[in-house]
Amino acid sequence: HLYKRKGEYAKAVAAYERAADRLRKDPVVWSNLGMAYYRNGQPDDAIRALRRACRLDPDNPEIHANLGVILRQQGQVDKALWHLEKAVRLAPKEATYANNLGIAYRHAKRLDDAKRMFERAIELDPSRAEYHFNLGAVHRRNDDVDLAIASYERALAIDPNHADAWWDLGHMYRKNHDNDRAIEAFRKYLALIAGKDAKREAFAREQIEALGGSVDAGDAGGKSKPRRKRPRR
Repeated sequence: HLYKRKGEYAKAVAAYERAADRLRKDPVVWSNLGMAYYRNGQPDDAIRALRRACRLDPDNPEIHANLGVILRQQGQVDKALWHLEKAVRLAPKEATYANNLGIAYRHAKRLDDAKRMFERAIELDPSRAEYHFNLGAVHRRNDDVDLAIASYERALAIDPNHADAWWDLGHMYRKNHDNDRAIEAFRKYLALIAGKDAKREAFAREQIEALGGSVDAGDAGGKSKPRRKRPRR
């Protein structure tokens, strides 16, 4: 546990392996070993350890939830859904499990089910920006522009530094023909990612300029220039 808290995951793995060798029927040890493998970049070993923990304690929602998330990240969406659905059944009031199931449904292109799960997560814990962002992403994919804007705005009211929410919100404002607000959203996004990803910065600048705005070199807070109206022919 101490190695894990210090971020020394290789040492944590070694310690948990020794514990698992002596406590072969302890689901907590196997669960901790699985998550140590995961944090140490060993997803296949993590899945094996967590599956063993599930066999030892089949009604533990946390083990199912963790296994489901890792399986989904490894592209095994159908298997992930089985575990995540079980986690939600076992712990229906846990917002995190509902959110993770919603993400898996979204990957499976089951958008109605994803929407239902994100709404449940928000009902259980409305203070998490990520839940509102995830719901906004479903509305965006369904082309429900107004609903997507409302969800992204709620996410940003909670966490103004959520860069991806500013990015998506900019596109939704643009779809809604609200170019000034779109420019401002892309500027916010640009300010938050400055110096982190040159490609994304360049793409954000392109979006701003395409809408008639401008950003001074190296200044994500530059003022937009009003777009000139073209004379009618």
